[in-house]
Amino acid sequence: MIKKVHILGISPCYAETAKQTTQGLFMNKANRVDAVFARRKDDLSILAWLKEQFVIINKGINLECSEKITHINNATIFYDSKFKFILDYVRENLGKKNILIFANGDPNFFGIGGSILRELKTNEKRFVEIYPAVSFMQIGFSKLKIPMTDSYIASVHGRDLRNMYEALYSQKRVIGIYTDDINTPYRIYTELEEKGFISEFDFYVLTDLCSKNEKIYRSFTKEILESLSNKKNIVIIERKKPFKASKDGEAYSKILFQNRNQIFGIEDEKYIHIAGEPTKKEIRAISISLMNLKKDSVIIDAGCGSGGISIEASAIASGGVVYAIDNNETKIENLKKNIKRFQRPNIVPILGELPEAFNMFKENTTNALLPDAIFIGGGSRYLEDILTESFHILKNEGVIVVNSILLSSFNKVMSFVNNFNTVNKVKMKYEVIAANIARLKTIKPDSYFHALNQIYITKIVKHNNTVFKFENKTLK
Repeated sequence: MIKKVHILGISPCYAETAKQTTQGLFMNKANRVDAVFARRKDDLSILAWLKEQFVIINKGINLECSEKITHINNATIFYDSKFKFILDYVRENLGKKNILIFANGDPNFFGIGGSILRELKTNEKRFVEIYPAVSFMQIGFSKLKIPMTDSYIASVHGRDLRNMYEALYSQKRVIGIYTDDINTPYRIYTELEEKGFISEFDFYVLTDLCSKNEKIYRSFTKEILESLSNKKNIVIIERKKPFKASKDGEAYSKILFQNRNQIFGIEDEKYIHIAGEPTKKEIRAISISLMNLKKDSVIIDAGCGSGGISIEASAIASGGVVYAIDNNETKIENLKKNIKRFQRPNIVPILGELPEAFNMFKENTTNALLPDAIFIGGGSRYLEDILTESFHILKNEGVIVVNSILLSSFNKVMSFVNNFNTVNKVKMKYEVIAANIARLKTIKPDSYFHALNQIYITKIVKHNNTVFKFENKTLK
């Protein structure tokens, strides 16, 4: 008989099914289980029950002093193993041993089953059997009497909080969120509140489902939310209807809904801004189109102002993140207001000087935080330093887009490119667009075209696997 990896979903509400399946795997004399991975307290109850069944039929078991079961029917029991250890064990013993892995709910839905399948080759997947149970999310929706049909399920369990951003951009009426000890209901609620979403949703927390401590919170204080951090929680948020009026009588939620659904070409006057802002919508469209953005792009808006570029780029990169940096506190505060106005959860405002603010990216040891695109809007006297440091932190094949109004700023950009080419003896990939935009204005009974400032838009691409040198600095 072929040896298999059995990934068994366990749900507290339907534990009896898991018990019977586990017993069947252990009782199979011709093809019994050789190893078991138990990672949760709930798994211990299954093993304890199984131990009792084997005692009844006089089967031998071994116990440690800690009372944890180490073997059942010659199967080795592993506790609290990290995913890498489990994956390595599976790969080493694939087709050689029968392996049982206990999982939570549906192992193939934000679970270890899906993670293992992604790591295996197509011809190796025949060795894997998955036994799904009813998930906490299914139970939660049933308890609230909310249909799952028009829902988006996200998980921030062991993941970055940004994993729920795309769900917030969706048009789904209900969003279910798996939480953990770091991304708690309190943190999720605070994030939604800060980014302007909380008034649009009813917020539910479901705690310790299918246990004697089960509780469903439909209303609460922030203190109550904080007290739930050490419990098993899921969060379900349901979009409100009809639109709710704000204090001054304006249908504010309706405005939020309309703003959120406009991604590109937002009218300049819709932004909260100071004089001279934002970057004009036609220029935003050209600049963003040159950034090669994808759904999961990481973007830096260097000199973000009140956030014209950040707002529109963030909606395109709905599963990514925009780090918006400016040294002007008023502009950063306006950016925060615009984040709420346009409901852009994946923008991170940063008050800081450039290029020093880039240090947080240079110190990052993983590739996840490094930007795919950097937008530089403005004529800082430190522009050449900002460009140089941008190359330090940019991913390979990443893009820098620079907007220049003044010729002195444009000359600095071209000086950077030419100096780079001279030092490295490699031609930098770049292109320049001179944008001359004019808008039709009416002076009764006639009209004329009102010219906006000419903008030089430069796109620079970082070559793949090339070591760059500039002003005695090595750029990788």
